[in-house]
Amino acid sequence: ASGNLEGMLGNVMNEIVSKELLNDPMQEMRDKYRAWLSEHEGESSEDDATRYRGQLALIEKICAEYERGDDSTKVVGLLQELQKLGAPPGDIVAINPDDVPADSSLEADLAELEKLQESCKTQ
Repeated sequence: ASGNLEGMLGNVMNEIVSKELLNDPMQEMRDKYRAWLSEHEGESSEDDATRYRGQLALIEKICAEYERGDDSTKVVGLLQELQKLGAPPGDIVAINPDDVPADSSLEADLAELEKLQESCKTQ
């Protein structure tokens, strides 16, 4: 049973990090980072600036990985490294309400996720 669960989780992770799902958002984030870093040069502490440049380097590696193919194992590793570097500058990930469609199905997706979590607990 444990092997089955690990296989399912691996499949879910592969879906989450698939090129079809993440490539465009990662390219957009890469472009935002580049613009933000050039606009805010010298405004952050040296530690933050180093961290932000490291985050950009990892995002660029992820984008390059998607351009080469779709090695989800490598992308997962790069995403884990990116997570270890902490939060990006706030205005890079800020959500503009105008960018969220009025018919956003986020609540439905969250409800479906909760149902899946409950079914996992009962198995």
